[in-house]
Amino acid sequence: MQFQVSTLLLVATAFAPSVLAFPTCDQVSMALVETNYTVQTRGSESTTQQVYCNLNLHYCGWNLINSFSADYHTRISNKLCKLIGDCNYNSGNIWNSLWNCGADLEFLGLCGGDYSCQDGGAGRNDYCKAS
Repeated sequence: MQFQVSTLLLVATAFAPSVLAFPTCDQVSMALVETNYTVQTRGSESTTQQVYCNLNLHYCGWNLINSFSADYHTRISNKLCKLIGDCNYNSGNIWNSLWNCGADLEFLGLCGGDYSCQDGGAGRNDYCKAS
């Protein structure tokens, strides 16, 4: 029985290697290329919202949460809990934190008080404003 199962596995692997193989780095990175989706609104208008942040740009927590459809609020909250012990889902630190967009969010720091993290504009890094 063991011989038959291993033989079947070998034959299946030969005929369908992509079915049993793990995705390559290229395949994984390509999955993030399609980052827009269309939302149907009232009437015949539709809007397009980007799903993920742009690679290697810095974002304020509030900007990630408000600008993209991915659940950045939960991701940021979980990371702040793990990194600095702030486990309050409604913490102001979520909104005033600064992140680098990569394969995963990289915590850059907390900007300070309310409205201390500033939008850098389209295609530019967000930043902490000097107090």
